[in-house]
Amino acid sequence: MQEGTRPGGLTALAVLNFVGTGLDVLGIIALVGMIALGGTLADEIERQAKERAEREHTGEGEPELRPEDREAIATLRSFEETGGGVLGLLIGLNLACAGLLTAAGIGYLRQRRWGRLLGNFYAVASLATTGLSMSVLPREMGGGLHFGVVLALIYPLVTLVFVNTTFRDDLTH
Repeated sequence: MQEGTRPGGLTALAVLNFVGTGLDVLGIIALVGMIALGGTLADEIERQAKERAEREHTGEGEPELRPEDREAIATLRSFEETGGGVLGLLIGLNLACAGLLTAAGIGYLRQRRWGRLLGNFYAVASLATTGLSMSVLPREMGGGLHFGVVLALIYPLVTLVFVNTTFRDDLTH
């Protein structure tokens, strides 16, 4: 590639990095909100669900909560049960990944060697963070293997492939 000419694919990869950073930040904000409000929301949903179950009760046996109410309560309670240390660690790792993603995108636009290095760091950190969240979070909070995890694994792998093969010679300044 000629000096000073940036391939369009490298620019697209940088833009995807910036979009990914925005999505990461939104996810972090949502997680912090769920941690802060999880117990309160669970209590309120449980109270309302019990009132509804009593109103709808036909007189046979005990009033039961709807399955969707039980599921919502269990999901919100799982935030309390997981513990702040694990969630704090995951928030910190996601913030670090977002920073690496942004810095790597800037490096791609400037065609710098450090952009490639940071892209590799981001990919490894993101894969490790996804693996950690899969293994320590309960299923209600996104733990385990599911479609969202597969999506979370794709972009870091694509980054590793592109910055180390296709754009390797373009990230040399």
